[in-house]
Amino acid sequence: MTGSRSLRIAAQALVGLALLGAVGGMVSFKRYVEQSPRFCQTCHMVAPEIALWMESEHRNVRCQQCHHQTLSDGLRVLEVYVAGGKPVTHAPIDVQSCARCHATHDARWPSIADSIGHRVHAGKAKLPCTTCHGREMHFEQPARSTCQGCHSGKAMGSAHEAQHCLACHNFLSKEDVIRPQRADCLRCHRALERPVTVPATAPMQFSCSACHRPHSGDGVTACTDCHPQRELPELHGKHVKAPCSGCHAAHGWIAEKQQCFACHKNLHAHHPNEACSHCHRFASGLGKGP
Repeated sequence: MTGSRSLRIAAQALVGLALLGAVGGMVSFKRYVEQSPRFCQTCHMVAPEIALWMESEHRNVRCQQCHHQTLSDGLRVLEVYVAGGKPVTHAPIDVQSCARCHATHDARWPSIADSIGHRVHAGKAKLPCTTCHGREMHFEQPARSTCQGCHSGKAMGSAHEAQHCLACHNFLSKEDVIRPQRADCLRCHRALERPVTVPATAPMQFSCSACHRPHSGDGVTACTDCHPQRELPELHGKHVKAPCSGCHAAHGWIAEKQQCFACHKNLHAHHPNEACSHCHRFASGLGKGP
């Protein structure tokens, strides 16, 4: 009797352990399917998606934190793969996947909620995050081509050919415009071997894009677009065939005596202490001479 009772207890213990092991195994397997990147690597083992993800800024983020599917969906995909089939599209990304990190105050990730780029594209245009993001994470696709998918007519000129769109268009800016402003342009151009500066005395203190068109053919607007030849005052009419930049150096614009001497080489001693414009009128109402 005692032996039978002991066998019964032992059997019950073994069944309990088996059930506990089965439950533990199911929990572990569920966690493996829903949380482990190794489950995704079962199919994507030699695909470039995994290799590129492991080199990206999201390499410490599990696949399932962005790509969501239920346990049954994951098992269905695995079943198709094991049977030799090709799983259909699965584990989509919804906007909340991105918002959980990027629309909060989590210091580990850039906050995009109030940025102009996302107010325009995600807010006003209602574009899903994956329209712009994700291609460069899992595919060897130049990031600029993502922008050109919508902005097809915005090819870059040769001077900016190597630059990404975001080098000029600051998506994370809290300003109200996404077009680059003077400070954005000068941030790069002041660091060039021949830096570009705009003197404080320059008469035109507007945005660089008033003259420069990086997305157009030659990239620079003609001066006559704003200053028609028929409206140029005084002696401008006699110099109409000369290029404007011959007298008005770019970014400073105020003509100096050195610009005059480029053509009038023999007049260095002609009133050396006076500005040419003091006598020779190039602006209406100024000067007193011919």
